Amino acid sequence: AITDRDGVVGGFRGDAVLGFWGWPKKHERQLEMAARAAIAIQGRLNSWSQAGRCGVGLTHGVAVAERMGAHGLAVVVLYGPGVKFIFRLEAMTKAFGIPIIVSQEVAEQIATADPKGREMRTRPLGKVRAKGFPEPLWAHELYSAQTPSVQEWQAEEWNAVVNLFTEGQWAEAHDALTTQFPADPAAQCLLRVVEKNRRRPPDDWDGSFAPPAPEGG
Repeated sequence: AITDRDGVVGGFRGDAVLGFWGWPKKHERQLEMAARAAIAIQGRLNSWSQAGRCGVGLTHGVAVAERMGAHGLAVVVLYGPGVKFIFRLEAMTKAFGIPIIVSQEVAEQIATADPKGREMRTRPLGKVRAKGFPEPLWAHELYSAQTPSVQEWQAEEWNAVVNLFTEGQWAEAHDALTTQFPADPAAQCLLRVVEKNRRRPPDDWDGSFAPPAPEGG
C-alpha cells in the first residue's frame, strides 16, 4: 500500500511499519498519496482495524532521513518530533475505536485535495494531549467516502457535538452523543471523558484531553 503509492518503507518498530513520503525528492501530491495508502491499509485489514487491533496515524512535517547500512542492505531511518507524533496518533486509534487518525494539517490538506469528499473525508475528534508534546493538538478521523464513519447529513451535527464537548458544555454534549451517535465508537470515547467527571468539566478545563481507552482495552 505504501510503495504502490510512491512512498518509502522506513523500517519496522515492534509490530508497526513506518512509511513516509517526500524523500529522496518531494512529490506535489505526497500527502494525498499517504492518505490513500492509509485508507488502502485499513481496507485490507478491515476486520482487524475495526476491532481496534490495527491503527494508522498520519501527520505532516519536517524530519531527518538517514540511510544506514551497506548499499544492498540499506534502510532509511527517520528522526524528528513528527515521527514520535505518528506513533502517538496510532496509539489513539485504540482509545477512539477507529482505524485512522490524522493531524490538523493533514485534514486541511485532504479537504483542499478532495473538497467535495468524493474519495476521502475527515471529521474532528477533539483537542488531544499526546505524551511528550506540551501543547494540545487537534486530531481528526480519516475515512473513505465509500464506507463513511458518519453519513454526509450527519457531518454538521457531529462537528457541533465536538464543539460543545470542547467548549465544556457537557450536559448538552452528553445528550447529543447518546441520542444522535449511540453506536459511534468515537462518541463513546468522548462519553467516557464526560462520565468519568460526572458530566461536569474540571475547573481547569481547556478543551483538551487524553483519550481514555475502553475498560479492558
